[in-house]
Parts: sequence; structure tokens; C-alpha cells
Amino acid sequence: MTEGIDLSGLLAVLRRRMKLIVAITVVVAAVTATVSLLQDATYTASTKLLYEPSAAVTALQPGSTPDQARMVATLAQIPGTATILGPVGKALRTPETDLERQVSVTSDANANLITIKASAPTAAGAQQLANAVARQFVAWREAAQRALLTSQVQTLKDELKTTPEDQAAVIETQLAETRAALANSTADLTVVGPARMPTSPSSPKVVRNTIIALLTGLLLGVIVALARDKLDRRLTTIEDAEAAYGLPLLGVVPFVAEVRGHRELGLADFERATPLADAYRAIRTTLVLYRLDRGTPHIVAVTSAVPGEGKSAAVANLSAALAAGGRSVLAISADLRAPRLHEYFPGSTAGSILDVLTGQRRLEDAVRRVRLGGPQGGHLDLLADGSVIPDPAALFGSARFASVLADAADSYDIVVLDAPPVMAAGETVALAQRADAVVVVAGLDRATRDSADRSRAFLAAAGVQPLGLIVTGWRNTDMAGYGYGYGHGYADPALRDSARA
Repeated sequence: MTEGIDLSGLLAVLRRRMKLIVAITVVVAAVTATVSLLQDATYTASTKLLYEPSAAVTALQPGSTPDQARMVATLAQIPGTATILGPVGKALRTPETDLERQVSVTSDANANLITIKASAPTAAGAQQLANAVARQFVAWREAAQRALLTSQVQTLKDELKTTPEDQAAVIETQLAETRAALANSTADLTVVGPARMPTSPSSPKVVRNTIIALLTGLLLGVIVALARDKLDRRLTTIEDAEAAYGLPLLGVVPFVAEVRGHRELGLADFERATPLADAYRAIRTTLVLYRLDRGTPHIVAVTSAVPGEGKSAAVANLSAALAAGGRSVLAISADLRAPRLHEYFPGSTAGSILDVLTGQRRLEDAVRRVRLGGPQGGHLDLLADGSVIPDPAALFGSARFASVLADAADSYDIVVLDAPPVMAAGETVALAQRADAVVVVAGLDRATRDSADRSRAFLAAAGVQPLGLIVTGWRNTDMAGYGYGYGHGYADPALRDSARA
């Protein structure tokens, strides 16, 4: 497998991890919305002041052309200081430290504008504070200008006392102009946009915060999904299974939700067209294309890497599919550590391979015949029960077992062995060596890359090259609602009535 993720692979990961992505997105958005709703509402009001240098004051300062941009920037630093906030705090009975957090000032040197913003828990409080700071600022600026003019008047008076009479006219003229400017003094700051009462809180912005949280949660969910998929060693796609085993794909089996204690619900009804039945019909056809059935007996061993991958279900359905197609088939439960094959065919009790190997029963007496439907009718012979022994390896390596398989091959078109998982039992290799072909079952979300690598290595060390791969547990939403759905078929019509009962 390549380490990079192409677009189709990325989309596949996102589809596979969609629940995780949605969960993370919803949680992040819900937490953000909840925190926003629990925050106290804050209202913000703003007022704008225009800076216009006084012509009278400028005229009294010859040779000095004020830098208006610099002056606006300098004046914008003052409203947030104690010079302005101190008197405002006393008037509003609010601590100056609180006002420092509530008031902010910005300036636009190009437009000679100063904007004062004030925040408060109420709309009226925000409006009142913004206007109070603006008024105090204008009053302070006007007082500062009057103080400047007053100082200039006094300076001219003092200068006039020491000036000769022939030169006093110039000083007297300047003194008169300064007194006139003082008498008509106005501030160079004008409130052009008084603060209005805000109609909605400035914070928290629940809708905006939630939208941002949704986008953030979605991004976080995608990152977590990609990281989790990268670290996840499970085989989650058909491509994963093919790459892990390096085997030809014989077929894909849809997911079947088995009911505990009713494994027969996982057996397809080959009288009908259902996704489960069609999947095994396709596998049956593939086996024929691989020349497994050429009129001579063949022994097929079906195994998996680890338990729980649907191996016994695959044996049951594949055997039934072959038998429903008109072939004589014997299905043998060779997994004597944890036998499950017989549970897919409830009813009269069959014997087990153990009975035959120990000489307690003959092969033809131990098998149970299961009637099948399908266009060609047919039947399936079953050699399976719940017999368990702790160490069956010696039995499967014996000459007696080879003789029983030879007898079965003479009597049936195909013999299907339900072999134990490769990683769980040592006798699997012995069974695989006696079979004409080995089929590996890979359960999506069950097997891992590690278990696939190890089981493939074990079989290769024994000189066994599996024929192909059956992938089980495929969840394809495109198949939903097709036919009769999954798990609604039974091999024997009599079982249908017993299950309903």
C-alpha cells in the first residue's frame, strides 16, 4: 500500500469515519454554544469625534504647522487615561480600573476621527459611558486650549512691560488678538456621532461562535479521523484486505447482523435473490472459473487469521450455494476447538468428524442431509456437531484422517472443511496441506494487518498457497432495501417455521 492518501482514498476514509467526524463537530459546536449562552451579555456603544485645529490658535503660533495625523494619534491616547476616566468614574460611581477595561479608543488619521467605544452590561450603561467619556474629553481639551491662551495673554502682558514704546504696538496687537481668541475659544474636538443605545449585545455572539465552532469542529474531526485511520491496524476496506493478504478476491459478503443464539439467521435463502445469497452465488461462480470443479472431487479448506471473521458462516453459505447449484457437497466441521458450523443448520443432530476418526460411526452414517431450495434443488450433507477436544492436531495429521478425506472425495463432488483460524490452532496447517485448495476469509473490522501478515507467513512456511480471499462484513449502503434484506433466508424450509416459533 502506498503511504500517501489519494483523493478517492481520502473520501473513503471520511465516509468510514463519518460518525466520528459528526460527533466531534457536534460536541465542539454544542460546547461552544453552551459556553456562549452562559456568558453575561455585554453591550457596546461608540461615539466619534472630529479633530479640527482652531484657526485662531494656529494663527497665534506663526512658523508652526501642526502635523494633524500625529496630533490625532496623540489625542487618541488620552481618553483611556486617568485624566479622563478619573472624573468620569466619580460621576458614574464606577472604579477607574473597571473603566479601563470597558473603554477603548481608536483613531483614523486620514479622516481626523477618534472613535471611543464603551462596553457595559446594559445597553443604556454602554451609551451613557461612551457619551460621558466623549464629553469629558472635549471639556478637557477645551480647558487645555483656554489654559494655553491664558498663558499666552500673561506672557504678552509681561513682555509689554519691558518693551520700548516705539515697539509696543506689535505686542499690543498680539495681545488683543490673543484676548479675542480666548474670548471666542472653542475646542478643536467636536462630537460628530453621539453614542446611540445598542439594540443587541456585542457579546456573546452565539450564532457566530457556533458557526465558527462547527467549522472548527469539522476540521478537527477530519484531522482526528485521518490520524485514527492511519494508526488503525484493522482491515476496514476491501482494498485493505486484498493488499494485506496479496490474494485474488473470490467475492465480497455483505454484513449480516447475527442474533445471539440464532446463527441460522446468517444462512442465505438460495430460493430467493437476496444480497447474501447473490454474494455466495458469485463466489460459487468464481470458484468454477478458477477450475475447482472439473468433474473430479476437490477438497476445499476455509480458514481465517483470527476467530470472529465469519469463517463458519462462509463455509455454511458456500456449501449451500454449491449444493443449490446441483453439486453433491459435504461440509465438515474441522474446527474442534470452537465448533460453530452445526449452529447454522439446527434440527436433527449430525455426527462429527471425531466420531468417524475414532471409528464410532461410518462416514455415511454420521452425516446429516439438509434439503435445499434453488432452481436445481439439491441437498447438502453435513458432518458437524458441537464436539470439542483440546488437541485435535494429532487426529488431523493421522493416516486415518487422510483415508476419511479420500472416501469423502470419492463420494462427493466437493468437500468443504471448516478449518480453525490460522493464528488460533496449529492443526490448521495440517488441514490446509491435505486440501486441494485453501480459501481465506477476512472479516472487515475484525482482522488486522498484523494478523494477516502472520497467518500468511505461517501458511507460506508450510508450503501452502491459498487460492483466494473472501471478504466478509462489507457494509454497503447502496444495497440497503434490495431484495429481502440480510439474514432472512434459511437452507431448510422447516427451519423457517422453527425460527418464527
